[in-house]
Amino acid sequence: MLDDTVFALASAVGPAERAIVRLTGPEAFSVLGRCLEHAVPRERGVHPITVSAAAGSLSGFALAMPGPRSFTGEDCVELHVPGAPALTRLLTGRLANCARLATPGEFTRRAFENGRLGLDRAEALRCLIDSQSEEDADRALAVLHTGLGESVDELRQRLLAVRALVEASLDFEDEETGGVADHEWQPDLESILADLDRLSAQVPRISGGGDLLLVGEANAGKSSLCNALAGRDEVLATPIPGTTRDLVPVELEGGVRLLDAPGDLRSAVGVDDEALERRRDLSRSARAMIWVIDPEPYESGGRPSIPSEDLPLAAIVLTRADRVADPALRTRLTGESPGCPLFVVSSVRGDGIEALRDALPALSRGGDAGMGPAFESSGREVGATQALLGDSGTLLREALNGLESGEPPELLSARLGDVLGRLAEIEGRHSPEDLLDRIFGSFCLGK
Repeated sequence: MLDDTVFALASAVGPAERAIVRLTGPEAFSVLGRCLEHAVPRERGVHPITVSAAAGSLSGFALAMPGPRSFTGEDCVELHVPGAPALTRLLTGRLANCARLATPGEFTRRAFENGRLGLDRAEALRCLIDSQSEEDADRALAVLHTGLGESVDELRQRLLAVRALVEASLDFEDEETGGVADHEWQPDLESILADLDRLSAQVPRISGGGDLLLVGEANAGKSSLCNALAGRDEVLATPIPGTTRDLVPVELEGGVRLLDAPGDLRSAVGVDDEALERRRDLSRSARAMIWVIDPEPYESGGRPSIPSEDLPLAAIVLTRADRVADPALRTRLTGESPGCPLFVVSSVRGDGIEALRDALPALSRGGDAGMGPAFESSGREVGATQALLGDSGTLLREALNGLESGEPPELLSARLGDVLGRLAEIEGRHSPEDLLDRIFGSFCLGK
């Protein structure tokens, strides 16, 4: 749903001089009128705001950006307030009563859907956020400022002209003079391929880091683990199985983000089944999964079933070490998942929490966290734009090789059509919905 009003904390988690909370949607200004002491005028500019708290009122300011002249193309407001975690929790708690918490990348997704930026520029923004060097930032800024649309469109027009010549030759017999000889347009294809390779080299690379999805049976201790790692109560944790029914992002220091997900229930029906389906839909952007297991049901033998997500396994976490210590289960799990690090933790006492927290940055990048071989890359380091340009180059090389080996012009025309299709997807207008979900879901919350 992209037509409602959403909000999210857009600055880093933790104490700071300033915290930024971002809203976008048709009711952005009216929502603020119900959550602040005074309404924010629907006028572009900087406006003072006051947030009431138990001990008094705190001042801040709002950047008002009415649509369509905003990043998202909708009414958009940024609240800048003192960066006390208690204040930001108070403010976001009030907003949650009037608006929906944004999903990862939803602000950028709305900008894309409203025609404010194309897929290439959206990915450049992601690269800029994740850039680790000045060179990475420069390449991302170059695409963000100019986009690839003009260059890609020029390549498509040249390729369309060549394909028109190829298809024209299909209407003539070999002895007729209406066709155009291969040597007339083959250099054009070679020139297009060279320019395509140059354009591909300019595209910034997506950072290797990514979200870590917590999976496992319901009531295995995933939400309590999130809270222990964050050092604060980020998600609701109760002894009742099935409490978590949505994908809840929890941002940790060091740029790591966990996704607390609904647990597997033995008989999921109704809303529980819908929660698991939503988990499958939204978790595709994650880098890898962490399998969280409550060892108590398996003390006498047996092994829990690994969740069915199509994600690499980054680590196994045995919870409740304060109550259960079963070395036999640890042996079984490590024997069946060689090289996968295993952590034994207690969210109550804090056992093993610091070691797991220290390992998470490396795990989110696909590293080995110093405990064994890294899990296999899922290929998410290459963005969709890079992949589409790469596919286009591969298909064009195949077309040229086919031409050299005497393939019929009908096949050549079909290959060129495939290249044109890949290039058309770079602006994202014809991209599959699951691809868009995967791209924008890889953004941080509030971006």
